[in-house]
Amino acid sequence: IDYRLAPKWVYPAAIEDACAAFTWVVENGGAYGADAQRIVVAGESAGGNLALGVTLATCFERPESWAQSVFDTGVVPIATLPACPLLEVSSVDRYDAQGAAVHFERGILNDVRLSYAPYLQPHPEQPTLADPLLILESDARPRRPIPPMCTVVGTWDCLKADSQRLDTVLSARGVRSQAHYYSRGLHAFHAFVFLESARQCWRDQFE
Repeated sequence: IDYRLAPKWVYPAAIEDACAAFTWVVENGGAYGADAQRIVVAGESAGGNLALGVTLATCFERPESWAQSVFDTGVVPIATLPACPLLEVSSVDRYDAQGAAVHFERGILNDVRLSYAPYLQPHPEQPTLADPLLILESDARPRRPIPPMCTVVGTWDCLKADSQRLDTVLSARGVRSQAHYYSRGLHAFHAFVFLESARQCWRDQFE
């Protein structure tokens, strides 16, 4: 979907648009031959954040009106595929502590943080949908079962730890989860379809 972009539009513009799109598909997809009971939500990088955020809005009752509209559809995706996602935007400095990002990557991550969510502070106790991973890692209980998820990421992607945390917390919550790691894959490596690892990544997702 063509969601609004930072820095002109800051959080929650993008996730608002993603939630509006999900609601629209549920309400109007049938006119185009879609089965609203068999929706898959997928996204890459920033889109992986939005895909997980929309999915959580279908399962958890949230205070935001745009998230509540998703919950009110009563529809939960049959699967969610967040690829190489950034799942905790409010605290990108954690990559410095982990030593996971080189200098130019840290610059990009800081730009993401300051452009998309300049006013947010980390709140593990009351996480926003800019940090969907923190919602899953909190004590919040979903009103509906969380759907199965498949995440894919390269082993050289500085965001790999977010996929690992996602797989860990989903397993702890009893959610079917698959995490695939591709040797020496950089961020969004699967866009380079001439690579065998990229083609394998797509096969894994489709399966």
